[in-house]
Amino acid sequence: MKDLINCTHLLSNPLALGRSLPVPNVQELARSDQIPERYLKPEVDAASMASIDDDELPVIDLMKLLDPELIDREELLRLGSACKDWGFFQIINHGIPEEVIEKTKDDIKKF
Repeated sequence: MKDLINCTHLLSNPLALGRSLPVPNVQELARSDQIPERYLKPEVDAASMASIDDDELPVIDLMKLLDPELIDREELLRLGSACKDWGFFQIINHGIPEEVIEKTKDDIKKF
C-alpha cells in the first residue's frame, strides 16, 4: 500500500521523480562494516523473476510522465519496475533532437 501512496503522489507531482534519499558518501559507507538495510536485497532465483518482456530493455515514455495532461499511471509503474528490477531503461519522447543524439554517439566512438 505504501508504494501505491508514493505512486499517487508522483502522479500528482511529476517533478518529485527526481528526488532521492539522503545518503552518506561512498567513502563513509566503505569505512563502515555495516551495509545499510535499504541496499540489502534478498537473493532471487533469476528464472522466477518477473521481467518486462523477458529480455527486452524496458522503454519508458517520458512525455507520459512529465506532461500533466498525459500522465499515465501504467507508465509510472513501468518506470518503477524498470528501476527496481532492471536498474536501467531506455527513454523515448525526451525531446532531445536526433542530431544531438547522433553527434553524441559519434563523439563517443571517437573517444
